[in-house]
Amino acid sequence: MLTVQNILRPCLRSTQLRTATCSLSNIRLISSSKSTSFATPAEEHAGQQSSTANESKEFSIYRWNPDEPSKKPSLQTYSIDLKKCGPMVLDALIKIKNEIDPTLTFRRSCREGICGSCAMNIDGVNTLACLKRINKETSAPVKIYPLPHTTSCPSYWWNQDEYLGPAVLMQAYRCHTIFNCTKTCPKGLNPAKAISHIKREMATA
Repeated sequence: MLTVQNILRPCLRSTQLRTATCSLSNIRLISSSKSTSFATPAEEHAGQQSSTANESKEFSIYRWNPDEPSKKPSLQTYSIDLKKCGPMVLDALIKIKNEIDPTLTFRRSCREGICGSCAMNIDGVNTLACLKRINKETSAPVKIYPLPHTTSCPSYWWNQDEYLGPAVLMQAYRCHTIFNCTKTCPKGLNPAKAISHIKREMATA
């Protein structure tokens, strides 16, 4: 017997089937879009260890003690963590002196490649430590020597008979030429005039 229910039943079944298929596809889309890869605790621990691992670098530095002239110079090796150090060789030297060996001695001043105080021989090349980057691409230690064939004071090289040093020369500018020293000198000398003469020679030298 043909009734309305018999006519609508296939339509209802097809509609329910489409609805079920759509819901299943939606579930698949949602599950695929939300699927993310989570690291295991062991992998997270390994990642933390790799991020906090030390990037150590060795520095072989020429050492000699002038108080012990009979003792021959030697290379002393220091190891530092590059993650806790600046990128330049001078940063490493300062870190070694401040945190490892306070007896390490070297010249430095501006740290901007202007004054030339930190000139030294690094890996066989005469350069400035403040401008020389630490080579991270090799595991070989950085070898540091003083400049060859020179004294410890560059201004002493060419004028060793008359050079007085910056400390002595700067004392000349402590005089303000008030001439009180000349008035009170028991020997009748004129120190202010002599100091003014020294200043004039320094300005015209």
